[in-house]
Amino acid sequence: MSEFGTIITAIISSLSVSLGGAWWLGRTMISHRLSKDLEDYKSERKRDLNQESLKLSGTVKKEVESYLGEQSATREYELEAKKRLYKALGPLRFQLLLACRDIAHRIEGHGSGKAYEMSSSNFYGRNTIYRILKPLAISELIESQVAYTDFSVDGSALDSLLFKKSCSLAFAGAEVSCNHPDIDWSNQSEHLFFDTLTEAASVLIFKEESTLRTLTFYEFNAQYDDLISNSGLLTISRIIEGFTMSSKPLFWLRLVSFGHICREFIGSAGKNLRFEYTHYNITGLIEKTEDDYILSRIDEFKKAVKKSVKTQL
Repeated sequence: MSEFGTIITAIISSLSVSLGGAWWLGRTMISHRLSKDLEDYKSERKRDLNQESLKLSGTVKKEVESYLGEQSATREYELEAKKRLYKALGPLRFQLLLACRDIAHRIEGHGSGKAYEMSSSNFYGRNTIYRILKPLAISELIESQVAYTDFSVDGSALDSLLFKKSCSLAFAGAEVSCNHPDIDWSNQSEHLFFDTLTEAASVLIFKEESTLRTLTFYEFNAQYDDLISNSGLLTISRIIEGFTMSSKPLFWLRLVSFGHICREFIGSAGKNLRFEYTHYNITGLIEKTEDDYILSRIDEFKKAVKKSVKTQL
């Protein structure tokens, strides 16, 4: 028998009330009991919910505090890292822009104006060698700061490393030469090995007290007879000796590529510093080679020069 029936039977037998009254009384008692059970259930669930809420809020609070702590530590680290980075690289990046401006102008002027005699024994030749080496030397100084600063906190700082890579490949890589049949990789007559380039750039780096800096042209010129013992500088000097755009077309292509890289660096890194920026007339400069193979594939060589600006380390 159901619980409800048991209650009704008990009421009838003990109180001798009518069946209708017993039914009403039983229903009232059951309703009361169900209401009480419902209230007890709700109270129990409320207690459970409060406990879970407290537990969850504690967990969330810990996670939030941990996240905020990590973010605060990250911000503090990045702020200090940027201070070190800007202190180390700020002056060097500006010097690099000036050096890029000077060599880009020299290469463009040599190819579009009067091409003076290239020789390490005259002012123009030595000055051209100096202008070639200075951006490379400054890039070496910038790269040396990697050990002391975090380049990852400022994407613009990485541009200097990309610039160095682009320049190195322009002088030593195969891309800009486009498989020219006259390439001689064993002889540094129209290209430079990577290590030769680095060694040559090192002649401009001078330690003054505890600071490294680049030599001025007048210091370089005055010390040239002593510096020429550097095999890298000696190699460049030999390439430059008697250089013309048609006699060494592949080296001229490398110079055009180098100048293009420098000009594009000015366009990106110097745009907020009022540096003048104009595109290179790459086609016109390449045509100065007067090389049949190059001229027959001038679009290919032009594309190679444009691609010399690297975007990945």
